[in-house]
Amino acid sequence: MASPHAVGVASLIVGKNSDRMDLTAVESALHTSADDPGKPGRDTIYGHGRVNAARAVGIVQQSYLQLIKRASPTGLLFFY
Repeated sequence: MASPHAVGVASLIVGKNSDRMDLTAVESALHTSADDPGKPGRDTIYGHGRVNAARAVGIVQQSYLQLIKRASPTGLLFFY
């Protein structure tokens, strides 16, 4: 039953940030933001943990904003 939840959160991440996100960024956000209620790391009861949608979207948005600040000293980007 975890797959539908993980796919839903992955969709939120991509939808909130950019359709051009690569798979590794989405996967990293899911792993980094997951709640780990069991033993640290992967275990037989909770697997890789429980997805945390708010944290996952927030992590990627913060990373994206940091990239924008590095790319443009003024923080402004122009899209055509």
